[in-house]
Amino acid sequence: MLVKHDIYFSYAREKRTLFIWLPDDYYAPGNDERYAVMYMWDGQNMFYDAEATYGKSWDMAPYLEGWWKSMIVVGMQCAHTDKERCEEYCPYPVAIGEAGLLEGHAEETMKWVRKVVKPCIDSNYRTNPSREATGVGGSSMGGMMSFYAILRHNDIFSKAAVMSPPVSTSQQYYLEDIRRSKLLPDTRILFTWGENEWGERSPFEKKVERCILELQSTVKKVQPACRTFALRQEGGAHNEASWARLVPGMMRFLWEG
Repeated sequence: MLVKHDIYFSYAREKRTLFIWLPDDYYAPGNDERYAVMYMWDGQNMFYDAEATYGKSWDMAPYLEGWWKSMIVVGMQCAHTDKERCEEYCPYPVAIGEAGLLEGHAEETMKWVRKVVKPCIDSNYRTNPSREATGVGGSSMGGMMSFYAILRHNDIFSKAAVMSPPVSTSQQYYLEDIRRSKLLPDTRILFTWGENEWGERSPFEKKVERCILELQSTVKKVQPACRTFALRQEGGAHNEASWARLVPGMMRFLWEG
């Protein structure tokens, strides 16, 4: 079942909606189970098409209804304009596509998640708050945020879905963060990108692919025990329909043994 909770984001000076997926038996009499939690960026796009920004969601609701593992998924609503969203989800001061030069306010956004969102969820729902039971995921700029979160805040997140991240402009920053990070050996990171991510045979797609593979390779060198997987999605594009097709594999890789 999907419930909504409005919560204040002080950096943006406005309320944002949390889209919270609870197992169907969450309120069943006698159920005192505590659940793992996956935090997702661009939360309005996660569950149902009617809520999604562009009319197509990741279809996580029907997937979770049929999946054997019961867990909580928290979708965090993004900013209302592309420029604001990019600023909030950008970890470093870089220029990215049409968004132009970004100062990078990801740490303010992460502070909101660590200090406000996660405590709210842990206080109001039966969660397993440990890092082993806490993951993060997203696509595009949300993918960049997920990788940043697992590197900078590995004490909170043990799993990350880094999907379609435009990391080529931030590669050096990420490499520095990987080398500084103290990733724990049970960390799992999934990288994905589409065959037609930014247009058929786009040279930018090849550049991003090379960057992702180098980032993955560097993670392996820093912490060989981490489980990482890099997937090039055949026919995949930079849209919700492509990311929806990846949800089953994403959840199995991150959450199953």
